[in-house]
Amino acid sequence: MRTDAKILAVNCLLLIQLLAALQAAALQPTPVREADAVCARCHEKIFRSYLTTPMANASGMAMEKLRPGTFVHSRSGTEYKVTERNNQGELSYRSLNHPEVVGELPLSYFLGSGRLGTTYLYSIGDFLFESPIAWYAPSQSYDMKPGLEELDHMPPALPMQSSCLRCHMSSVQVSDPGTINRYRGLPFLHTGITCEACHRESNEHVVTSGKAKIVNPARLGAELRDSICISCHLEGDVSVERAGHSALNYRPGEPISTYMAFYVRTGANLTDRAVSEVEQLSQSTCKR
Repeated sequence: MRTDAKILAVNCLLLIQLLAALQAAALQPTPVREADAVCARCHEKIFRSYLTTPMANASGMAMEKLRPGTFVHSRSGTEYKVTERNNQGELSYRSLNHPEVVGELPLSYFLGSGRLGTTYLYSIGDFLFESPIAWYAPSQSYDMKPGLEELDHMPPALPMQSSCLRCHMSSVQVSDPGTINRYRGLPFLHTGITCEACHRESNEHVVTSGKAKIVNPARLGAELRDSICISCHLEGDVSVERAGHSALNYRPGEPISTYMAFYVRTGANLTDRAVSEVEQLSQSTCKR
């Protein structure tokens, strides 16, 4: 009888672990290769090529692009480490001046294709935050995020807002009312940038085997065509959502000016910000 009870207990434990694993998988966003697989039925060559681009690889699960390393920010006296533990990415920190200040944070997602850099996101409860350090391709090393380099103390937690997620992930969700970074469910449904980010919703196009039209940026007028790129590749010195509109509701084929207003200081250094491709293009010989 005792042997039977032990077998039953082991089976119950295995079932619990299996259910937990299935639940965790169900709560993970799907990658572009799965979200856009339906497009490959008719556009396989384009689909395979797109999967290799920075846009398709703009985000994902942290372990998919974990870069173990250590960085010491001498000005604040803080040591950061990105490591792997039990097949889970982890960010640890400790103050070199105050030994009691120490902690570990499990990493959930990576953000950034790695062409320029990569950072990581973590959750505390339902709240989503961004790591204060990032891995930079030019130096092949970690450093503080822009704006944090001169701090003489450990920076506070950095809330990850949907306005930033929307240009690295797909089907980004609105944060809970009254918060800027609380998401009771998944903060986004797909990692990477899906085809619909530039071609709009594709359901009708798919069910009619391509008979229903879909947005083709190449066939749009200049304003609507450029709006698709501007929606993510123009940061400006200040960007403001227009009253009654959310950038999350922008759809390809619409003017981005309906949703956002961008302001750029005259004479600003266009290489100082993380996203300035649109400004650089506007000053180029090609655009003029």
